[in-house]
Order: sequence, then C-alpha cells, then structure tokens
Amino acid sequence: MKEGKKAGILLAAGTSSRMGSFKLLLPLGDEVVLERGIRLFRESGIEDVRVVVGYRSAEVIPFISKHKARWVVNRFYPEGMFSSVQAGVASLEKDIEAFFVLPADVPLVRVQTLLDLLEAYREGSCPIVFPRFGDRRGHPVLLSARLAPGLLNWNGEGGLRRFLDVCGFPSIDLEVADENVLFDLDTPADYEELRARFQRHGIP
Repeated sequence: MKEGKKAGILLAAGTSSRMGSFKLLLPLGDEVVLERGIRLFRESGIEDVRVVVGYRSAEVIPFISKHKARWVVNRFYPEGMFSSVQAGVASLEKDIEAFFVLPADVPLVRVQTLLDLLEAYREGSCPIVFPRFGDRRGHPVLLSARLAPGLLNWNGEGGLRRFLDVCGFPSIDLEVADENVLFDLDTPADYEELRARFQRHGIP
C-alpha cells in the first residue's frame, strides 16, 4: 500500500508577550527563529509545510514565502495556541495521512528526531507519537489525520495535550536523544541559551 502524505504544521501566531520582542524574527545563525522550523521539516523529508500566522503576520509571511511554504491565517490567535492548532488542522487536505504539530519557538529539534518519530509511526500504526526526553514529553507530536475531526470539534479546554489525553486514541512515547524537544523560547534568558545551544547544535 502506498504511504500517505505527511505534513508539518508550524505554530507561529503568538504575541511573544514574555520575550519583550518578536521572538520568531530574532536572528539565529544566518536565519531567524521561524525559518529553523521550516528547515527542520524540509530536511526531514516533509515537503508540505504550513505555518499558522496571526500576530504581526505581515512581517512573518515574507519569510514563509522565501522557503515556498504555505501560511494559514488564524484570526482567533488571541484565544491561545490551540486555536492555531485547529486552524492548521482545518487546512489539511484529505490526502494527508499524518501531520506534525510544532510550536515555532521550539527551533532546535534535530532532524533525526523527526525521522525517528516517523519510523515509530510507520512501524507501530499508533495514531499519536510523542517524543520523550528523560521523564518529559516534548515537541513535536506526530498525529494521524484520524484525529482531525475530534480536534476541530474540541472546545480547546486544556489545549492540545488535554485533548490527546482524553480523545480515546492510543499513543506511544518514543525515547529520543534530543534534549531540544523540551526547550522553548519564552524569555530573553531563553534566547541567550538558544544562541549557546545553536553553537553546539552540530555536535551529536
């Protein structure tokens, strides 16, 4: 049987309120933070990348266009991240078999981590695959498109993690050798840590 298409949903609609500046356009190497997520999906073999935008979308869209990714406008982004998840899921066509969900402020996940998640999904036929580092689940989660109707009808209470806890679909936790699945960018101190981690990113 031919393998179904996979997509990557990058959540980039938030206001960066704790950062004090617009974190998705902060420099990171030769790019900005937002571009790292698009590149991660592409280098993992995910050609269908769609970025959910909201706050300051006019500034974000040129970076998305540069990489020939798609953008999805979330008019309800002030309601929180789950509204962006729903906007991204609503944009998926029927030929999408499974999709990643990754907040754009988690920019240093390794390509091998996505490849391992895809392999676990293929081998186990489990509709929800979480990466786990130590005793904590991280990002991104890989979801079967079978979850889409429930996601779109969920009231948003507790966000995506709560939905996945109660949706009734089985999940697996995949141990990964990638601490960056737990590292997100919220504060100026996080940005300094991000820059330090980026310098070491090529080291296994």
